[in-house]
Amino acid sequence: MKIKGEWKTRTVWINGNELFPGRSQKIVNHSPDGFNWGYGGSGPAQLALAILLSFLPEEEAVLNYQNFKWELIATLPQSDFEVDFNMEKYKGEKMKKEEEERRMGFAREEAALAWCGEKAKDKTMDADLAEEFAKILVKHMYAPKLGCATNREILEELKVRIEIDGKLDYRTIDSD
Repeated sequence: MKIKGEWKTRTVWINGNELFPGRSQKIVNHSPDGFNWGYGGSGPAQLALAILLSFLPEEEAVLNYQNFKWELIATLPQSDFEVDFNMEKYKGEKMKKEEEERRMGFAREEAALAWCGEKAKDKTMDADLAEEFAKILVKHMYAPKLGCATNREILEELKVRIEIDGKLDYRTIDSD
């Protein structure tokens, strides 16, 4: 796949066809201003998602675009570019599994950080509770309706779920 970008206009072409951000913005709107490249921010995330949507089913594109952003889009020069890129590795279960594992690792870190707030800083979380908390974080951080939610948004969602569904009873346990 040949990907070409013009820095001045932020226009991108795939195999000679212009790529537009609209479809990707309807799924996750990282960058209302459109595409960018050469770093790991919102414009590059939008470009990565748009490129993957051009040849993968939506679910696969959403699972894989952040890895694709870091592997290719963030490494491009902040100028005009033209690259040939083999997209085969982004098709199939292996990439999905790697992305799910990356997200769970990130969610575990976020859960630990969220747990270190003022009210719970002197408490510890057991391993099973931490794993369940991380699963909820993954579910909500990457849900298209939320895009990449902030910790505050995720914790508010958890609070609502806990209040509505009495089965979700998260609490700290005393430290040793």
